[in-house]
Amino acid sequence: MLNASSSKLGNSAIVMCLDDRFTLPVCTTIESIGRHGGSLQGVTLVMITTGLSDLSVVALERAASKAQLPLSIRTINDADEFASVPDWAVSTCIRLFVGEVCNDFER
Repeated sequence: MLNASSSKLGNSAIVMCLDDRFTLPVCTTIESIGRHGGSLQGVTLVMITTGLSDLSVVALERAASKAQLPLSIRTINDADEFASVPDWAVSTCIRLFVGEVCNDFER
């Protein structure tokens, strides 16, 4: 069900659910977190998605690197239950998987 890419993970996570349409706003959010988030040692950025383009992945990696935060992109491969959900609402629905997909973090 899950395909995860990750670098060295911390014990806490900032989790965002997205598709390609939300890449730019998420990159802006990551930039703001990097500038104004204070000490974020031990925090990993986790992106949950049903799939991202290569360009989106590169943009997220660049933003995370600039913010000096590890990034983990977790792809939910079995999204059949979202077949009746409009495309624009899928990234909202995948939030239901956060507990299952991010169970390797303390909080």
